[in-house]
Amino acid sequence: MAGFYYRRLPHPTSDDRLYPLIRYPFNLIPHIKLQSRVKGIDYDGPSSDTWSLWNGTGEAFPPEDKWHVTVENAQTATTQVYTVDFVLLCVGRFKDVPSMPQFPARKGPEVVRGRAMHSLEYVAMDHDEAEEFVKGKKVVVVGFGKSGLDIARECSSINGPENPCSIVYRRDHWKLSRWFIWGIPLVDIMFSRSTMLSVHKPGEGFLLSLLATLLSPVGSIKLKKSPSFEFYEKGIFISDDNTHIEADIVNFATGFNGVDKLAHMFGSKTFRHYIADSPRVPLYR
Repeated sequence: MAGFYYRRLPHPTSDDRLYPLIRYPFNLIPHIKLQSRVKGIDYDGPSSDTWSLWNGTGEAFPPEDKWHVTVENAQTATTQVYTVDFVLLCVGRFKDVPSMPQFPARKGPEVVRGRAMHSLEYVAMDHDEAEEFVKGKKVVVVGFGKSGLDIARECSSINGPENPCSIVYRRDHWKLSRWFIWGIPLVDIMFSRSTMLSVHKPGEGFLLSLLATLLSPVGSIKLKKSPSFEFYEKGIFISDDNTHIEADIVNFATGFNGVDKLAHMFGSKTFRHYIADSPRVPLYR
């Protein structure tokens, strides 16, 4: 909400921008329920088997449609059911429920002497705590997405080439679009994370290689491609080429199971099916 204001109202001051919808006279305060947890969402009304648009009828607010939202108050341990016309899920798909790879018995994180964690746990640390946690440690980051690159960049900046950070990934893919000259989209550089430039990429050209060398400490990030790996007591083992990578910390930047998080909010198995089996999560429906 912090980025919105309304033309017919006075332009917000710097203090107002944080909470424009609350500070302006919309009388939202009585309707904001803190210390509350949604326990279930149920739909009462006509629908179709396809759920192709809105509730399947093509109408956003048909008069006979209702949603029943069960909410638990964390302070009083009481529940209340709200009956509403429309529900928006703004709970954050990419958080709370980590997606972790599965390992055979005695080949998973339980056998390593170091620490195995998900990036969710790491990013919850403040800057000083995170720096102290990785300082002087051999770190392996699993995953080649933006979070993985951010974490690898941070670890490499702290430890330098003396304790290089390794990134283990499954597939070669560009972190930069090929649409612009030399594969560098200027708009993305201006409006997104710049850490994508600080890591050497598979099949990169001269310019990208030079940028990665200039922006990242030499030798402080190493890439290792492998479709799978397993743990041993000192780190991870890649059977394809018999590679052992010692690690004090293995950080899984492997994303989140947002579908599972959202699907279990609904009491109806039908709606769980709509969420879990859809190629995209239709939050607007």
